[in-house]
Amino acid sequence: MATTTITVTTATDGLDFQDDLISLREAIQIYAVQNAEAGNDSEIVFDIQDGSGSTIVLDSGGGALQVSTNLTIDGGDDGITIDAAGSASNPNRVFDIEGTKDEQIDVGLSSLTITGGQTTGNLSNGAGAGIFAEYTDLTIDSSTITGNSTSGKSADGAGIFASYSNLTVTDTVVSGNSTTGNQASGAGIALLNSGLDLAESTIERNNTYGRSAFGGGIWANYSTDEQSGQILIARSTIDNNNTTGQNSSGGGIDLSNVQNFGFEYSTLSNNSISTGGGGGLSVYGSSALISNS
Repeated sequence: MATTTITVTTATDGLDFQDDLISLREAIQIYAVQNAEAGNDSEIVFDIQDGSGSTIVLDSGGGALQVSTNLTIDGGDDGITIDAAGSASNPNRVFDIEGTKDEQIDVGLSSLTITGGQTTGNLSNGAGAGIFAEYTDLTIDSSTITGNSTSGKSADGAGIFASYSNLTVTDTVVSGNSTTGNQASGAGIALLNSGLDLAESTIERNNTYGRSAFGGGIWANYSTDEQSGQILIARSTIDNNNTTGQNSSGGGIDLSNVQNFGFEYSTLSNNSISTGGGGGLSVYGSSALISNS
C-alpha cells in the first residue's frame, strides 16, 4: 500500500475549502479519507504558511479530530500543539481514533503536544479526553500528553484511553492528567483489553479521584472472557501519581488479569494512594516480572 503525504498549511481549525489552505481537520477527515478510498495510507506533515503559529486550538463546533483511516501525523522538529480547549460547559476531546472489530487501523502520532481535552459522561462517552482509541494499533513517539481531564462514572484515561487496541509509546511524557468519578481509572493511560509497550517515557503527576478508581498513572484491565494481554515498561519513570478514593488501589500502576507484565530498567517512585493498597503498584490476577529497577 502506498503512502500519500498531506501538508497542513494553517493552524486555524475548521473545514474551509475557499481559503486555499489545508487545516489539520481537513487533512484527517477529508484528504486522508479520500486517500484511503483510493487504497493509500496518509502521512500528515506541517508547513504553516499563513502565520497562524504552531498551536492548533480546536473549534468546539467541530468536535474532536475524527481518525478512521491508516495515517501518521508528524509535528516535525519544532513540534505542534493541539489544544481541545475543552471545559465543563463545553467538553471536547482532542483525538477520537476508531477502527472496527473487523478492520483495525494503524495510526502514528509524533512530535505533538496533546492538551486541553475535557470530557464529561459515563463510560466511553467520558473516556479518553486527550486520545480515545478503539480497535487501533497506535504508536506515539516524542510527544507530550498533558492537561487533560475526564469526569463521570468509568470515564477512564484522561490522557490516553485504549480499548481493544495495541499502544506503543516511546520518548513521551504523560503528565498532569486527571479523572474524577466512581470507577474512573487510569488518569495517565487507561487500557481496556489492550496491550502496552512503553519505553523511554515518563508518566508523572496524574491523579484519579473517586470510589473504586484505580491506577493514577497507568491502569489496565482485561475481561476474563477476553484474551489476556501484555504490558511491557522499559527504561521509563512512573513518578508522583496519585489515587484518591475508597476501595481504590495502584497510585502508580494498577493491573487486573494481565497475562504478562514486565518492568525493567525503570523507576517507580513517589506514587501514593489515600486508601486501599499498592501506592506504587497493585497487581491482581496477573503475572509480573520486575528486573533492574
